[in-house]
Order: sequence, then structure tokens, then C-alpha cells
Amino acid sequence: MSKLILEEPQPPESNECCGSGSCCPCVWDYYREQHALWRAQQASKSGDAVVVTDATATKSSSNVDAGHADGGGDGGGD
Repeated sequence: MSKLILEEPQPPESNECCGSGSCCPCVWDYYREQHALWRAQQASKSGDAVVVTDATATKSSSNVDAGHADGGGDGGGD
């Protein structure tokens, strides 16, 4: 089993993302991955079944990071 994430991951601050979309991994990629894992762990604690995929992570965070060039952050450089 993966490491337990005790607190819900917070989205990156606006100054943590350059907005270029060329960073690999982007701080938003890391956030989406950690948030998907946290949600799955929360669901497993409550007995709900959750399948974590890249699509789940991207879809779930699309509403909080719409400003980034590739779907995250504040759009920094643009």
C-alpha cells in the first residue's frame, strides 16, 4: 500500500507555477497525483471503492486549476 496522506493536499500557490506548461513534472501534476491518492485513501477509510487513474486525477482537479496553460495554476506567464 502507498504512503498514507494524512492531510488533504492543497493546490500550489500562484507563484509556484510558471504557467508555461513545459515543466515535467509540473507542480500541478504532483498536486493532482497526491490529491487522487488522498481521495482514494479517504474513500477506503469510509468503505467506498475508488479506482485511481490519471483521468480521475485530471478530471477531479479541472475546476480548481483552470488558469494553467495545461489545466492548472494561475496562468503565470500568460
